[in-house]
Amino acid sequence: MNKLAIRKIALDTETTGVDWAGGDRIIEIACVEICPAKNAPKTFHVVINPDCEIEEACTAIHGYTWADLCDKPMFSDIAADFLAFIKGAELVIHNAKFDVGFLNTELARLDLPGIESCCTVTCTLAMARGLYPAQPNSIDVLCERLRINMPSTQSYAVQDAVLVGEIYLEMTGLHT
Repeated sequence: MNKLAIRKIALDTETTGVDWAGGDRIIEIACVEICPAKNAPKTFHVVINPDCEIEEACTAIHGYTWADLCDKPMFSDIAADFLAFIKGAELVIHNAKFDVGFLNTELARLDLPGIESCCTVTCTLAMARGLYPAQPNSIDVLCERLRINMPSTQSYAVQDAVLVGEIYLEMTGLHT
């Protein structure tokens, strides 16, 4: 079977903090289909009202403040569309434990099963650690190592999703 026969989606989130178990929430989800051909990938991108404060350190990274998000939809408003978009796909995520932890916590708040019930997950950080042991393997470092150009977007989540897709294609040898 062709490695790309299963729909692959690079995913990234931005959050209010780093502790999903402690009440931090998702504020942005970006999903970009991974297409080695020149087809335009399908995307799912949403900014979310977290219904809680945002840590200053996180605002310094992604730029979102409460004022930016108070009029956005809640996770409950977008959950069905998000799940429909990723259904049956392989999600490709850098540091998947982080993003999956947040996503599954949000889904559990709605009494919905975790994302593993509708798709599979591949972690590019785990892949990179296998390929480049004892070396730094952040998205930025991998882009430099693999000679991937950083796109310029207004959203860190969209930018990182695009980069994770490129990193995945380079590390698997599927890039054309």
